Amino acid sequence: MASPIMDGILQGFNNNDYHEYSRDFSDVMLKAHGRAKFQETRDFIISKAGRYVSRGESQVMEQGSYIIVISKARFTKENEVLVKVVFSADDPEHKVMGLWFDSPKIRESL
Repeated sequence: MASPIMDGILQGFNNNDYHEYSRDFSDVMLKAHGRAKFQETRDFIISKAGRYVSRGESQVMEQGSYIIVISKARFTKENEVLVKVVFSADDPEHKVMGLWFDSPKIRESL
């Protein structure tokens, strides 16, 4: 479930393809992360961490009514960016409810 969704998000991110990036977003995420927010986020992350290169195995955990999937990803300017995707445990469509990118270079600029 999570791997193809995360791969789509990251490939859409790399290719500047909002449709691919957001195709598995929930309605709430689509409203919060429209095209303008996508471009702003993408520009910021590329300026700090670079472009996405690859990712390792995902760690999956349940927290309350959510399923959290975390992968360590390698970007061109930073070797360890945590990508966290959150799903609702009771959503059979597995729509993305939350998405975060985290790394020292990203955090130092916030």
